[in-house]
Amino acid sequence: MSKDTLVTAAVSAAAAAAVTLLARRMLSETSPTPKDVSLVTASFPAVTTDLVMPNLKAGNLAEESRRSFALPASYFAGLSAYRDVITMVADNRKIGPFKATSGVVLPYYLNLSTNFMDKKVAQQIVQLMVQALKAVVLPRMKPQSTILLAGPEMAGGVLAAQLATDPIGSSLDIDYFYIRKNRKKSGTLQQLEGAKHITERTSLSPSIDCVWVDDCISTGSSAAEGIAMLKKDYNINVKAMLFLVDRSTDRKNISDAKLKSMFGHFRDVALYSIYDLSHVVKAVSALKA
Repeated sequence: MSKDTLVTAAVSAAAAAAVTLLARRMLSETSPTPKDVSLVTASFPAVTTDLVMPNLKAGNLAEESRRSFALPASYFAGLSAYRDVITMVADNRKIGPFKATSGVVLPYYLNLSTNFMDKKVAQQIVQLMVQALKAVVLPRMKPQSTILLAGPEMAGGVLAAQLATDPIGSSLDIDYFYIRKNRKKSGTLQQLEGAKHITERTSLSPSIDCVWVDDCISTGSSAAEGIAMLKKDYNINVKAMLFLVDRSTDRKNISDAKLKSMFGHFRDVALYSIYDLSHVVKAVSALKA
């Protein structure tokens, strides 16, 4: 290797290191400080996520679907974003009651999509999601050169784009697409928005796998419809799903039959979230203190 080539490589490495340092400084400068960190993070309820095989077991599907899919806090040890994000999410809630798409009446609305668009917290959310992708989600996927993310309208689409383009997310090779709630009735008539090699797929295209990312999961009805549509119309298989918050308590009083009909779509899907709704409740209490 020539002397000029070595010098060029050294300069490039130094520039990359400088960009990384700048991103870290920006993250630390924009991270809000909770009123009392110990109140927000202490005594979180234990979660029951099976980290070895988190897929739902067909034999006891209703019971399995009622559990929380939140990852243990230990997966985010050392990341101040873990406590900062939950505080910002709790502070951003809208007081209800509200009726969710699933029909469940909510005492307050988490309003997570606006957290994704808030520069004070968006990058921290990306940091947590990337950590979960690297540590838990991607090791369960088939090796492929590019990670394909599916983001449903609208919060999921925003999140997928941020994961692909944010300096933190750029540590992964990510491709992504946006899923409309309904197929367009004019123009392209398509339901997916993204690069041509994705939107021009058909049911006869070679099978590919993807990770579904979104703000939260409740009863799973919207995700179940999306998974079925992606397979039927585009031959895209959702192999894992990653959410910011799991509203697991929304599923407590749903009948076994209804849960089985919806979560049956997730039998071959690994489900994860960063937080459970109980974490939000704890953070809300801390903010009121």
